[in-house]
Amino acid sequence: MGTLKSNTTGHDEQSQPSVDTVFMWVLAACSIWPLRVITPLLWAFLLQSLFARCLRRSTSSSLCTLTLHDAALVWAVIECGFHIRFMRSLRRLQRRHTPPVMSKQRRQALFQRVATESGGLPYDFILRWFPGACTLTDVGVSDLRIWTAWALFGLRLNDLTDNEMEELDGLVQETVSALSSQGISMPSTSKYGVGMYRLSLDTMYAQHRPLLYYVATAAMECCASAAMCTVGKNFEPCRMTEQLSNVREIGLQF
Repeated sequence: MGTLKSNTTGHDEQSQPSVDTVFMWVLAACSIWPLRVITPLLWAFLLQSLFARCLRRSTSSSLCTLTLHDAALVWAVIECGFHIRFMRSLRRLQRRHTPPVMSKQRRQALFQRVATESGGLPYDFILRWFPGACTLTDVGVSDLRIWTAWALFGLRLNDLTDNEMEELDGLVQETVSALSSQGISMPSTSKYGVGMYRLSLDTMYAQHRPLLYYVATAAMECCASAAMCTVGKNFEPCRMTEQLSNVREIGLQF
């Protein structure tokens, strides 16, 4: 995604990051990155412990003689299970789904609705799907073809049949002609820094966080809620069960 820069010197000076901003960024990075190494270390610890136990072939253990190593092993099993669930959920979300079947008449009706109900200039609705573009003159015809292939067919441009490609070219040409009649000339390629949203085709980037992170943040929120209630603040205390019930849906950072 591109960043828009001001033409005035005053705004350029204000856009420069301050020392405090850089310090807070470094502090946040130093606080977050240790969380990223917890899960790999726990996987290594779990595999090493299982391998060592297989070599010893010792299964004689008592609940009364559990050691710190055994407690850490239980935690490692829970964290690794949470990581497996995260990876399965991520793979399910990243799986390519079959696009919905839409007839040619319905595509034409949807196209005309976008043209008439977008508000403002014709086809202004399209601008919302191109982050970084200030006007439609920043969007290139080549990217418009790629986006229209997803919006009306649910497919990538290379996956269209010859008949669908012909229909697509007609719709894109109609869009370009309508904008030209309004004095808006679209370039062949998009302006540098202009992106594109294709919700069902875009790659989903995710980063795993350990279960301990969510347990700790839920506990801190509960403690803060209890403290505010103690001093008489009108604040609804949170429930730990409600916080932990969302664990199955969290862990994805977009």
